[in-house]
Amino acid sequence: MEYFPSEELLLPLLMAGAVVLFLLYKYYNRYTGIKAVELLLREYYQEQGIELVSISKLKTADKLKYGVPINPLISFYSTPFQIFSALDETYCRMLETKDASGKEHMRYVEITFTGKKGMHVNEFDTFEF
Repeated sequence: MEYFPSEELLLPLLMAGAVVLFLLYKYYNRYTGIKAVELLLREYYQEQGIELVSISKLKTADKLKYGVPINPLISFYSTPFQIFSALDETYCRMLETKDASGKEHMRYVEITFTGKKGMHVNEFDTFEF
């Protein structure tokens, strides 16, 4: 069978393929998680009567100021034995909001998802402008 790799190359190729598939799986979950966070934040603030104008990631200076981890890829490797279980995921975002009176606020928010407890929103800093 001249079209298949030799037996000595088969195992390394399978291992490399498994690693690539695992990283693609983690990336897909991270991407869908980020989109779900944006949707849930809009619903959360809409229930409170607050209009959500924009959602953005924290800048590096803000991450350093508030002690938020700078590199999100670290979470890829921190829990290898919980691949298919519900993990505790934390996202930090900067929100621009407008309340019913027309006042605009900039909110720094930490959103935590826990396995069975659901979503918890923690506003750790708010500025009115």
